[in-house]
Amino acid sequence: MKTSLHAPARAGASQKKNPGLLTKLYKRGAGKTPQPAMTMEAPLPGDTATGASIFTAIRNDAQAHPVVVKPSASDRAKYSFLKLPFAFAQCTTEPGQPFEIMLEAFSKLPQYVLVVCCNWSSSAYASMLYETYSSFSNIHMLEPVSSQQEADMLRASSFVYVHGCKDKKDCLQLAKSMLLGLPVIVYYSACNRLLTGNKAFYYSTSSELQEIVFKKSVIDLQLQGMQMKGIADGF
Repeated sequence: MKTSLHAPARAGASQKKNPGLLTKLYKRGAGKTPQPAMTMEAPLPGDTATGASIFTAIRNDAQAHPVVVKPSASDRAKYSFLKLPFAFAQCTTEPGQPFEIMLEAFSKLPQYVLVVCCNWSSSAYASMLYETYSSFSNIHMLEPVSSQQEADMLRASSFVYVHGCKDKKDCLQLAKSMLLGLPVIVYYSACNRLLTGNKAFYYSTSSELQEIVFKKSVIDLQLQGMQMKGIADGF
């Protein structure tokens, strides 16, 4: 059973003592009532139709529909981070997207592993992000994988999905994660709110994302993952 999102600390790196998302559960006691996610009072007009169109597109495309794929021996040899609990993100890296907030947050959380799958050569902005954050040992910045099975394996092997974009065109990856029942930590935007039923864990700054990673317990995340699956199935 995975017991934390901790990664081995980098040599010489300062590190706050923190029990992590899962090990905190055992120190608090398994019977403790989880805290609710930050939510909004009501969805925006037209949200249901917009969200339904995204999930319908996935269901109508067999290749796009996510499946649970367990890592093989060759996968484990290729991706050393598979032996650790990790957060996963997959998104476009265009100027104007708040994607860097996620990278900045995890650069300050060296004990937590983030795996990011993007096209880092797609623009000068993407290349800048790669140059800035690829040196952090807990951040694995992957190029897009060509195999759908490999992409499904990475997503299904993750402990939590972090969505760092704000627009509808980037919601497909968030929707796939919800269909798998993964807990999601999502950038706060109207589109992301509507897709997650206003019941995800939301952030708008690096410090807010760090606080979510530090404070949410395994129960918080597991219950939220089940909730996301229910919302996805309801569209």
